[in-house]
Amino acid sequence: MTAREALRFLSDTKLVVETQKTRAGENNDGADTRPYRFTEFDILAVSMEASTGDWTQFRYTVARWLIPREGDSKVMLKFQPVSLVPDIDWTDRLLVAIDWFLSGETKTIKP
Repeated sequence: MTAREALRFLSDTKLVVETQKTRAGENNDGADTRPYRFTEFDILAVSMEASTGDWTQFRYTVARWLIPREGDSKVMLKFQPVSLVPDIDWTDRLLVAIDWFLSGETKTIKP
């Protein structure tokens, strides 16, 4: 699915990855426990097999760079745009993503 098909404000030249837990639920305060919080992991790895047919193809980015959910900046937007080719937000090399993470750079991926 293209990112634009998932959410109208996302790019029509990128694909989409769904970043939320499979099971729905609520915590004791009634907050949704399905979305991931930015603090739950450092690097997001996306298998590109569904789009490329190649199980060896991955894209990586820094989790803190992902787009936040509107109304709750502590959690990730459900659908994140993923580039088919490496770019300034997504790489096909894990070591590059680790370098990005270690750099401490703060930004948000392009929608």
